[in-house]
Amino acid sequence: MNQPLRPRVVLLNPPSDHIAIRDNFCSKISQAAYINHPIDLVIQSGYLASAFTLHLLDAIIAPLTPDACLKRLIDIAPAAILSLAGNATWPDDIAFFRRLRAALPTCRLVVSGDVFLEHPEDVLRMYPEIDAITSDFTGPGVLQYLTNPDQPAINMISRRSD
Repeated sequence: MNQPLRPRVVLLNPPSDHIAIRDNFCSKISQAAYINHPIDLVIQSGYLASAFTLHLLDAIIAPLTPDACLKRLIDIAPAAILSLAGNATWPDDIAFFRRLRAALPTCRLVVSGDVFLEHPEDVLRMYPEIDAITSDFTGPGVLQYLTNPDQPAINMISRRSD
């Protein structure tokens, strides 16, 4: 018996020229050749697996250039991406998000990271590439938003049509 196809969601640790650690609302550039698993994405995978087919794309571990990462994302053709970002990597992160939006214009981009904690509404105003921001990666808000984007979701800030 065939299972119905579920929408694809990519859990993304975006590319960087450095060994970027983006995790637990903290970002830094590693001074050694090590990296931790992004716990934010690990926890969210537990929520999102109930409704979506998940793909993990860690462009730091792989390592992938922005071009190679974008190609993989295009090949996956996700309905949504949950991406990490950080103060330590922000110029690279937003440049990649702009390219991502141009390549996958209907894909919802949800972000998590320290760079969004202080003024998330301003981030949404300034960066139309971003559809929503989660302020708590330990709860079901991202799942709520992705399954019903027109309804309020816990610990989520999302773009409205107005």
